[in-house]
Amino acid sequence: MVLNTYENQNFYLSTPNVIQMAVHSPFMMVNPFTEGFSVRSGSTYKMYLEKTEKTLLPAPYPTNC
Repeated sequence: MVLNTYENQNFYLSTPNVIQMAVHSPFMMVNPFTEGFSVRSGSTYKMYLEKTEKTLLPAPYPTNC
């Protein structure tokens, strides 16, 4: 994936261009500023994603949770 940023599109002129990203489940809402990471302009990043699946026990639970 290639993300292009341009200096003239920076909202705050005193801060560098960064993109805030967060990788999450499509069923969750996250705030990329608190739970994500910054991707800086002009840098190269390698990201490895792994899908995990939770299999829950059927009800009734022995602990009555």
